[in-house]
Amino acid sequence: MFKGSIDYICNGYNESNDAVNKIIEIALKNNNTYILAIGAITNVALAIKKEPKIIDRIEVIWLGGNELGYADNMEFNFRQDIEAVKMVFESKVNLTILPCKNVISKLRININTLKENIENKSELCNYLIDRFYNDGYHGIQEERVIWDISVIAYMINKDWFKVKEISCPIMNDDSSYKLIDNNHKIKIVTDVNKDEIYKDLFRKLGEVNEIN
Repeated sequence: MFKGSIDYICNGYNESNDAVNKIIEIALKNNNTYILAIGAITNVALAIKKEPKIIDRIEVIWLGGNELGYADNMEFNFRQDIEAVKMVFESKVNLTILPCKNVISKLRININTLKENIENKSELCNYLIDRFYNDGYHGIQEERVIWDISVIAYMINKDWFKVKEISCPIMNDDSSYKLIDNNHKIKIVTDVNKDEIYKDLFRKLGEVNEIN
C-alpha cells in the first residue's frame, strides 16, 4: 500500500506522491501493467502527466461513470475529480470503463443469498456477511451492490462481460458524455453476467480454509 493523492486535480492538486511514483516505477519495468482503479482516478492521471512514457505500457480498468446515454456522470468515482477523468481520456491510454449505473449496478445482492452461500464457511466469510449487513457508514442494509469486485472479475474472465469498443467520448459541461466518431478507441462494458461472477466469488471464499 502506498499513500496517494490528498486532494483532487480539479481542486488544483498537482503533486507527486508515493502511489503515483509506484505506478510509474512498475509501469516502466514491464511491457504491460494493468491498473485496476476503483475510486477517483486522480493518481492514475497524475502518473500519466508526470511520466507520459507509461501510456503505452499500461491498461487502465476503471470503475466509474454511468452507462452510455445516461443523463449524467455524477457518480461518486467520476464526480470527485472530473479533471482527472478528462486527463486520462485525452491521454489515449488503453482504457476500459466499467460504468456504475445500469451496468455494474446489476451486481446487487441480498444478505440472505450471502448467508446461503458462504455463512460459516470461514471466519472471513462470517466477517464479510456482518460487514455487508452493517458497514459502519451507510447503516444497516439487507441488499447492496458489491461494486469493487467488478474490476477483479473482469480480469479473471472477460467472458462474464459484454464489452463495446467506442470512439472515446468527450465531456459536456454537465458531465454527460458527448459521443463523437473520430476519436481514439476505448472499451466500455455494457452488461455483466451476475450469476457467474458471484458463483466464482462464493466458490473461492469457500476455499479460504483449504488454502490456509
